[in-house]
Amino acid sequence: MYFSSNLSYYNTGNFIAANEEGFRVEREYFKLEKYDSYSEDKITYRKKYFDGSVKSGDEILVKLKVHSKSDDYQYFMLEDPLPSGIEVVKDDWAYTIEDESNYGGYDYYYWRWWYADKEVRDNRVTFFVTYLGKGEYEFSYIMRAQIPGDYIVNPAKGMLMYYPEVNGNSGSGGLKITD
Repeated sequence: MYFSSNLSYYNTGNFIAANEEGFRVEREYFKLEKYDSYSEDKITYRKKYFDGSVKSGDEILVKLKVHSKSDDYQYFMLEDPLPSGIEVVKDDWAYTIEDESNYGGYDYYYWRWWYADKEVRDNRVTFFVTYLGKGEYEFSYIMRAQIPGDYIVNPAKGMLMYYPEVNGNSGSGGLKITD
């Protein structure tokens, strides 16, 4: 006789606290504000304070920071669930954002990131790293608010792909999109 079982559970609370079991994961949102650059003929963005509320059509810079204490981690994966009402901007290579070295407004697409790969899905953005040493690492992407409503943002979770017990997650949050 063979048998198997599966256990799934859901937290009924609205807030999930950050957890550290090998990695510390932090997430920050910045509202992007367009302005015309005087030195160049292109649109430039400024990072503005994010208070939890945006208008439909606003763009948000998401910055994820991972802190690692070990010198020798391999095959790291970071998943950031997307709140409902949001779409990821896939052509972020054309964005020029002040004080952001990875967003320089390039004329053509090329891979400019230090990590191995990034997957954009309907419900999450996943980053893959082949080797992760000791220190702080930053991941980022741009998303656009689409559908008005109040949304809960699930925590971002980082883990080793082949040893998922070595992990960490950020806290959950909230997002309000108005018309």
